Amino acid sequence: MENSHIKIAYENRVYRSEMNAMGSILTTILNSDIADSVSLTPMNKMLPLTTIGVNLDDF
Repeated sequence: MENSHIKIAYENRVYRSEMNAMGSILTTILNSDIADSVSLTPMNKMLPLTTIGVNLDDF
């Protein structure tokens, strides 16, 4: 797989911490080996809070 990138926007309704939610998403993507990089956008009431980009080759 070369240069595949996934953009995910999500609303956390399970975890108390956004970091735990992001960790769960990144672990799932990393274990499935479906992308080289990912951008995560946590949402709150349909408003984006921030966007974080991660290069999965670093893990």
